[in-house]
Amino acid sequence: MLAHKPDGRRIAQKCGKLFGLMLFWSGIYYGYNLLHGIHDYTGVRSLLTWLLTMPVHLWYIYAIITLYLFTPLFYVFVNAASREEYLYALALIFLFGSPVVILLRSGWVPLLAVILDKMKAAYLLGMVFLYLLGGYLRRYDVDRAECQGAIYLLGVVGTAASIAGTALLRDSGAAAEFFCAQRHGGGRYGVPVLKRIAG
Repeated sequence: MLAHKPDGRRIAQKCGKLFGLMLFWSGIYYGYNLLHGIHDYTGVRSLLTWLLTMPVHLWYIYAIITLYLFTPLFYVFVNAASREEYLYALALIFLFGSPVVILLRSGWVPLLAVILDKMKAAYLLGMVFLYLLGGYLRRYDVDRAECQGAIYLLGVVGTAASIAGTALLRDSGAAAEFFCAQRHGGGRYGVPVLKRIAG
């Protein structure tokens, strides 16, 4: 998407398809739950709420739609920024999108939760980092073999950190499930997505 000037119609089509896909699968889950007595039909409003917000693991579709909507702005930055400005942006977004979020969820720095609640910046930035990093790798023609090696290494480190975080926080009640979610989500989706963007 960052290799060519974004087309508004194409972006709208992609967002519409993703949104429709989300509604379709939400409907499948809703029907399954009704058939198996997991929950009851309580009206149109509750049905719409379910379709738009459940199942929770479909959250990433909203995130992808958001990235698509911001693509024209990302495109301007990718093509206008100097290499130093690009690296600064990647470092800043990585900081807020990964280490800061892990510290926040670990509960080790309570004051950080208050600060980030005021900033509202931590949650989407991790995905913005992957998106912009793909554009950086394409623009500056980074060696593909070295790039893939680094990505796989980061995947191994991320998995190890997830397992260690879960083990350390298992008995503390400090959102240990976050690390499990990162391990399954990051390893399963993050690396392939980054490789596709960089490709």
